[in-house]
Amino acid sequence: MLRTRLTTFAALTVAIAFSGIALSPGEAVAWPPPPTKRSNHVPNVGRLAIGEQPLGDMWTFNCPAGGSVVASVDTKDDTDLGASTLDPILELLDGNGIEIADGDDENTCTYLPVCGFACPQLRNFATPRSSRVACGNGGSSGLHSLIVRDFGTAADTAIHCTGGGYELKVDVFDAFGNQLSQEEVALGGGPSRGVPDWAVDEGKAPFGPALDDENVPARSPEKVKALVPGVSAPSLPAPPLPPVPGLP
Repeated sequence: MLRTRLTTFAALTVAIAFSGIALSPGEAVAWPPPPTKRSNHVPNVGRLAIGEQPLGDMWTFNCPAGGSVVASVDTKDDTDLGASTLDPILELLDGNGIEIADGDDENTCTYLPVCGFACPQLRNFATPRSSRVACGNGGSSGLHSLIVRDFGTAADTAIHCTGGGYELKVDVFDAFGNQLSQEEVALGGGPSRGVPDWAVDEGKAPFGPALDDENVPARSPEKVKALVPGVSAPSLPAPPLPPVPGLP
């Protein structure tokens, strides 16, 4: 009888573990873990002078060796009229401060930017580009960094974005494809987080959940872009779609 009870208890323990229900009363563990999300606001700094760094937010997180990350940015309702005043760009730096992926205008924003652009989905620099980005060299700290900022100056738009709110969403996976929990990702990390050595060397503030409106690194070369085909803004007419080959 005792052996039967022990076998039943062991089987029940395994079933509970795989169900995602914690043994502590009233607690449950979701699987897979939900995405890690953070919200903040960044300004628009216009066209940068030579050597000037843009203002933005830099979030650090754990990206394990052999693992990967999927990240995107969405807009907020900055106008209370269902529109955004941000043209967001997203950049990923490895543990040595080297840019290994970026995103700009890949996704339709929840709140369309008044300047007529779209939202970023992080993609690597391979051909073809993939939104599942391999973790890079962790450097001395093991931390990777995501930079969120406004694009700045765009070409010939009737209305310019002035900066605004955003939501950053991040999923991180280990070398076996298992999704990390929010605690393991440690996005931002709070006041006691570590800051990568390269960021300290460049004079970044070593505290806070995000390097909030700090002079974030300007890793991407300066770009000028036109309106995204097919993307309209609440205050702008929809840009014309590109012509279809073979049609008059």
